[in-house]
Amino acid sequence: LINAADKVKAIVADMRDKEELPKDLKVVFTGDQSKLTKNSFNELVNTIVIGFLLVLIILMFFMGVTNAFFVALSVPLSVFVAFMFLPIANGIIGSTVTLNFIVLFGLLFGLGIIVDDAIVVIENTHRIYSNGKIPIVRSAKEAAGEVFIPVLAGTATTLAPFFPLLFWKGLIGKFMIYLPTILILTLAASLIVAFIFNPVFAVSFMKPEGKEFEKPKHKVFTNKWFIVFTIAGILLHLASSPGLANLFLLLAILMVFNSYVLNGIIHAFQKRVLPALMNGYEKMLRWVLKGTRPVIMFASLFLIFILSIVFLMMRGNKTTFFPSGDPNFIYVYLKLPVGTDVKYTDSVTRMLEKRVYKVLEKEKPGTEGSIVESIITNVAVSANNPRDNNRSVQPHLGRIQVSFVEFEKRHGVKTKPYMDQIREALQGIPGASIEVAQEDGGPPTDPPVNVEVTGDNFENISKTATQLLNFLDTNRVNGIENLQADVDLNNPEITINVDREKAMLEGLSTGQIGMEIRTAVFGKEISKLKDGEEEYKIQLRYSDLLRNNIADLMNMRITFMDMNTMRIKSVPVSAVASIDYTSTTGAVKRKNVKRTIQLQSNVPDPTMVAKVNADLQAEINEFKEKTRIPADVSIKLSGQSEQELETQKFLGSALLIALGIIFLILVLQFNSMSKPFIVITEIFFSVIGVLLGYAITGMTIATIMMGVGIVGLAGIVIKNGILLIEFTDELRGRGMRTREAAIQAGKIRIIPVLLTAVATILGLLPLAVGFNIDFVSLFQHLQPHIFFGGDSVVFWGPLSWTIIFGLIFAFFLTLMMVPSMYIIAERLRRPMENFYGTRFIALFGFLGPFFFIFVGIMFLVKRIQGKPVWLGKMKQRK
Repeated sequence: LINAADKVKAIVADMRDKEELPKDLKVVFTGDQSKLTKNSFNELVNTIVIGFLLVLIILMFFMGVTNAFFVALSVPLSVFVAFMFLPIANGIIGSTVTLNFIVLFGLLFGLGIIVDDAIVVIENTHRIYSNGKIPIVRSAKEAAGEVFIPVLAGTATTLAPFFPLLFWKGLIGKFMIYLPTILILTLAASLIVAFIFNPVFAVSFMKPEGKEFEKPKHKVFTNKWFIVFTIAGILLHLASSPGLANLFLLLAILMVFNSYVLNGIIHAFQKRVLPALMNGYEKMLRWVLKGTRPVIMFASLFLIFILSIVFLMMRGNKTTFFPSGDPNFIYVYLKLPVGTDVKYTDSVTRMLEKRVYKVLEKEKPGTEGSIVESIITNVAVSANNPRDNNRSVQPHLGRIQVSFVEFEKRHGVKTKPYMDQIREALQGIPGASIEVAQEDGGPPTDPPVNVEVTGDNFENISKTATQLLNFLDTNRVNGIENLQADVDLNNPEITINVDREKAMLEGLSTGQIGMEIRTAVFGKEISKLKDGEEEYKIQLRYSDLLRNNIADLMNMRITFMDMNTMRIKSVPVSAVASIDYTSTTGAVKRKNVKRTIQLQSNVPDPTMVAKVNADLQAEINEFKEKTRIPADVSIKLSGQSEQELETQKFLGSALLIALGIIFLILVLQFNSMSKPFIVITEIFFSVIGVLLGYAITGMTIATIMMGVGIVGLAGIVIKNGILLIEFTDELRGRGMRTREAAIQAGKIRIIPVLLTAVATILGLLPLAVGFNIDFVSLFQHLQPHIFFGGDSVVFWGPLSWTIIFGLIFAFFLTLMMVPSMYIIAERLRRPMENFYGTRFIALFGFLGPFFFIFVGIMFLVKRIQGKPVWLGKMKQRK
């Protein structure tokens, strides 16, 4: 689309330069949808850069500047490796993968996750290296070997939820399949980068850190890179390349800033804040993991989960299927009765056009500062509603298109109020069906309201559909804008009935009569005229006045040779035919072999679709009770509501399959069936963060994005839990007691846990809030054009916020509840095996928190028997 639009503009510009166009001809491009596509593309690219910089900055404070760059380099390297495997993606998707905005979001989505593996490997190397106390080669080998299994399992479990999404059916599935495909490739590539490239970088560049190892600050001015960046910047400025020149000069300035300011702040943070954070966390963990507190903490999660659901229900957030925002285009669709003269349609459309202009009188197209780019009106040609499959020229249709300028040029002015005002201004025109809508976001979906009347006999379904339409017109459902059938049930027509006996007496055939009328109305090619290489058809037909007059057509004389008398005869059409004014259906449609008529409508407020369909279903049920419906006719409410239910069902199934895959991976990793229960429970309770986030903010819930976000969240949140459990097991293997091992594992792993969570959140945050910086303009003209919002944040914002809400809660869940659940699992393992007589009872750990139903049964039976449940004995201090 972008390439095609650019080529068209280039051709027009070239024709203007060569003076091939008349000088007084003004060519204006309006309604250019390539602008929106290009802006969305640029917004996502800029958001990826912003997210990358935020991740880099936070890594600097925890790992130092050099190590932060090692980790940050894993992002472009992972993307590069992933692009090497694009042929695999082409095979999965079934078409060539291009850099569309879903692919770009997949890269942005994976931005924070990609660095997870690199963070764990580099942080572990840095910890073992201990500022040069251990040789760097040995440190890199030990670090990579120590975390290889948990990182491999963590990446595998992160990928697990995205595999079921590859089997998403329908148009929505074809639209969304790019997301899991790109994420699977980039995350798999990040594993390769983390264990092959990052250890090499560490061995080559990791140096002892601290003030005692640093060169004097003024030495930065003699650093070769500072000199290279400075000279390159000056030379490029002289060569009139300000963009690259400013970039190199900025790098030189950042080197000075790092030497004089940033290094001191980072060292202070690492020597004061980090130790305080680790020690504070250790104290808190010692308090939490004492006595019955782990059980109390765990039980409180159930209460918080219930309260979060209640809170969300009380808040009453609006819901929608796909997210939608301010319109970039407003469409007014006019439909008059079939057969309406195009001149009358034009007059009604002009009246609507004047009303639209009156609403937009302060935003006239072409005026300085106006947010309206153009207002285009079509009558008959290209005036169809997109839901109408008939793309032919129809004189009873009209369309008005209002195009707005790009989001950043609107200066915060909302366009949705204008759509509401236009809808209100266009009411009250008798005999006209008017619908006001905006462009669709996301893949093509069924109409918000769609009632299917199906059967075998078309007369029966036509009669039932008409009765239902009249019933719903009388018993109006609030929120339905313009309910109408998808086919014209009363399409007027003029039937010419040929009297065969009279025609035979006159020596005429029905074919002759039909061809004469066809020639008169539609014309007939009788010859061709050549002018050089050009060829023009010569059409013979009645003049406009005659062919549009029924009396003139019926008085038309058919001249022919009577083969019986061999004489020329001239007979008027009215002598052998008569006319009837009748009506018929405009089309016949089938769905699953059965004939169908669908009653469709738009819903002005997308968040009201669920309520509107619920109210409509009640009215349909009442209609069925009051009306006698033929046995072969069925009425079904489908459309967007049915599509939404199918999507929710699929995402629910995908989540269950993902949990099953995750459980199997964890059983293989831990060689245990009890520890996977901890991770599955963590996934379950991470949803609390999503529920609380939406309840607190009151944001509109886009069900499809929330569903995809929760499925993706399942793979992300468990990575840190696996790391914590694996290291706890390792410390226990070294002889440390269970409680102390859990405490020390948490203390040592808090930095990578914190970093991976913060990196993922910061990677998605710019898109969630719609923060945009134009980096090209920043470096070329020193104008960043900072703004918040845009089309990308409207579509992908809900998915980003879902993951951010879940990750924030999951971070605290990992730090506090994973050690608690580890202690609980170890205490329950032996009693559960003894009570149920098998260790395979742990298989029910797949149920996550619902596993405690079996624990409750054990305690209840033991209580009835009067026997205590042995949970181990704490060692008493003397």
